[in-house]
Amino acid sequence: MFHHGDGKAVDIVKVEFLEDVTGPHGERWKQGDVMNAAPGETWFLVSETGGSPSSGDTHCYMTYVPTMVQDPAGPARLWDAAGNRFRGRIVERGSAQFSLDRFCGPT
Repeated sequence: MFHHGDGKAVDIVKVEFLEDVTGPHGERWKQGDVMNAAPGETWFLVSETGGSPSSGDTHCYMTYVPTMVQDPAGPARLWDAAGNRFRGRIVERGSAQFSLDRFCGPT
């Protein structure tokens, strides 16, 4: 079975909100709020369309938990452990964009 994302996923460690947003589980964040990943917690950055080298097929049953989506107009500023900065937004795993309905294969 092919897997994806090993060693290539972008691990997000900090999020700063650039506008007021409601999270995927009803959480509310205000502009300027900053979240840091808790010890042992992992947030991943995936591509807007899925299937990037860092995310694999976001519809695969074996996908990682995708919580941040790269989006140049996204309402959050994201940092990885190396200090790289991205723009993005939070997307619920159960949304249509990340519905788990297949196993991915070689590309």
